[in-house]
Formats: sequence, C-alpha cells, structure tokens
Amino acid sequence: MRLKFIRRDRGSFSGGLLPFLPVCCRDRAERVLAVRVIRDYVKPRMRCYVINPSAHDISKWTISYRVECQQRSAQLIAHQEKKQLYANSCGACALLVAAKELGIEHMPVLTGLYSELTGGRLALTNECESDLYKITSNSTSYRDSCSNLADAGYSMPQGIVVACRLLGMGCDVTEEKNLFSKALSWLYPEVKAQCQAIGVQVREGIREDFDKYRLKAMAVSFIGMPVGLHWVLQRPDGSFMDPGVGKNSLSFDELVQNSRSDFRFAGYYDTGISIVLSA
Repeated sequence: MRLKFIRRDRGSFSGGLLPFLPVCCRDRAERVLAVRVIRDYVKPRMRCYVINPSAHDISKWTISYRVECQQRSAQLIAHQEKKQLYANSCGACALLVAAKELGIEHMPVLTGLYSELTGGRLALTNECESDLYKITSNSTSYRDSCSNLADAGYSMPQGIVVACRLLGMGCDVTEEKNLFSKALSWLYPEVKAQCQAIGVQVREGIREDFDKYRLKAMAVSFIGMPVGLHWVLQRPDGSFMDPGVGKNSLSFDELVQNSRSDFRFAGYYDTGISIVLSA
C-alpha cells in the first residue's frame, strides 16, 4: 500500500480542520475517491497538493511518520560514516569504514606510511585513509609510485584485496554479468590476471554474499551518461555508506538522492563488481 499525504497550503485551512489528510491510493477507484473527497469537502479556496514527505522537514508530518523517521535515524546512527579525502580514494575510505564496523583495530606498521607515527592504530582518520589509499591505488610500488595522492588513480580490486589481507580481513571478488561488467573487463583486462596472480579468483555472487559487507563498484552517470567509477559500501542490512558525500543511506534510491546533494544530475548504476568482506 502506497501512502501519500495531502498538505494544506499555508494559511488556507481554518483552525478546525486537520492540517493533513492521508490518502491510500492503491488503485484507480481509490484515486477517484480521493479526488472526490477533495472536491466535495475541501473548499475551493483551500488549495491541496500531493507531496513526498521525505523531501520536507519531518516535524511537519504525522506522529506515525515521525516515529518511523526516528527509528530510521537510530539505525543510521549505529553505523559509521566518512567522507573521502581525495578525488579517487572512495575505495580506501569505504574499506576503512567497513573494517572499523567489522571490529578491525590495527593495521601493519609500514615504512613510509602514517602507521609509523600512529603505531598501527586503525581509526576513521585521514591518515589511515591515506595509508590504505596508497595500497589500494598501488601507489606504494616502484613502478606506479605516486608522491602526491591527489593525483593517484582508482582503487582497483587487486589493490583492495592486498589492503584487506594487511588488515587481516578475508575478501572475495565477485562479478555479476551485465553490460557494465563486460565493459570494465574490456577497459581493464589486467585486473582479472592480477587478481589470479595474488591467489584470488573472480567468481559469481552467491546468496550468502548478501549477509556480508560488500564494496560495490558503481558507474557514476551525469544526465544519464556514465562518466566514471565510484566505490560504495553496502552492509548486510541493505544500507549504504557513500564516501563521496560521507553519508549513510537506507536504500539505493536514497543513496542516489544523497549523491545529488553535490551534483544535481548525478546517478549511480551497479556495475556488478563487488568485493565481499569478512573479518
């Protein structure tokens, strides 16, 4: 059942009328009935219109809706969140949040990284994100070394696998066949070979993967056209953490809506590529 709210225009209703009329529109007959109620019982000067309550201040809605929003807020507060430090460090940032929620407290002390100064303590800090990003972007190797992380590239699956192992986490790379995954296999043919070289086979997803934390590769679109890649974290409860905006969301639709706070016409498409994590 889809619940919609009809909100009064400011100053249009008299004080004796209820300010909100919930209308359940499940089929055409109920929609016709709702229109008749408005036409016959609401004076012409009282302008009404249907709105989406999630797009407005929750203090303006019914008690039941407030309770639902409070429960939703409590669920989101229980999760961690962090905004990525660099333009392409989404994979490292998402992995850091996942590791903390899975109870990982330490990372190896490696020469040349901030972990030398922090003693290997893992925290939701820019220093820890930078350390992980150097690993996930392969910027620690002599071949691909990058002195300025602001210029480093994407966190590729094989780099994320290496970072997971350094954190003591288990991980699998999965691929759901679709147009995007085929395109990525063509654009980055070396990924599967390098994953196999470090002992990771890219496999198809299974039902048990939904009960684990997953880093999901999204194709970022602008006005419907794919323009880049972005890692987000999806939890077993179905919620997401988007490092691009540093916010949690309870659904994929809300994830997309949050992304538009920075870019109005942005959108996400699931590429089918995931990193399945376990402590």
